[in-house]
Amino acid sequence: MRIANVGHAAAVASLVAILACGATPGDGGVGSTTGAMSSTIHSVYGLTSFGGAGDCQSVACGGPSSCDTQPWYSASSQRYGCHVHLQVTANGRCVVVETIDSGPASYVESDANIAILDASPSVAQYLFGVSSLGWSDNKDNPGEYDVHVSVTSAALGPCDGASSGGSNSSGGSAGSGGSEGSGGSASSGGGDGAGAGGGVSCSSDGDCNTGSDGSGQICVQGQCVAGCNADWECPGNTTCVSGSCQ
Repeated sequence: MRIANVGHAAAVASLVAILACGATPGDGGVGSTTGAMSSTIHSVYGLTSFGGAGDCQSVACGGPSSCDTQPWYSASSQRYGCHVHLQVTANGRCVVVETIDSGPASYVESDANIAILDASPSVAQYLFGVSSLGWSDNKDNPGEYDVHVSVTSAALGPCDGASSGGSNSSGGSAGSGGSEGSGGSASSGGGDGAGAGGGVSCSSDGDCNTGSDGSGQICVQGQCVAGCNADWECPGNTTCVSGSCQ
């Protein structure tokens, strides 16, 4: 169960407060708690992060720990249930995650002044360009890390090409492409995207990076092409720099 990572100097103050209240510190971030958790579903949450490399935590829904599972996950199983797919949207980008854990505690959300969606570092990196977010980041920067959340049946991973907002991003490259930005008809638009070179068909970046390591490709107009939007899409020890793996 997640409390949500506090981040920065607030971590020390939060830990003191937890111990003073008799709660049990967790094994990563701020950690786990047996405190009450809200089951109220919201459309907007503040984003925090937990898990990832070096932050191995057991999860309430069972299965691999938070550092061994696939990179697109979140808490809030007390709201949505276990292994439910959620579409998380911010800054014109979206990603689909799977609920694998519960949390955070209600008092953390009270401290943050907003309901919290605790998710993987990959989600924070993809949506906001940072690998770590805590409740104090939301409290100190109201609205800056807000995400819109809805239940979906879409596949895990980035979903920009399949979102309704896709028409805005594709509209700049072709006038007709804007109306086909839903992705479902993008493959039939192969004539327009022939310049992509006939790569593997896709509807999101995740379709181009299906293995345990990135391929150095992203989804553009229904085809996998060379490029990157985030570090997880790059192979080996390379990172995403200005749209290419280096």
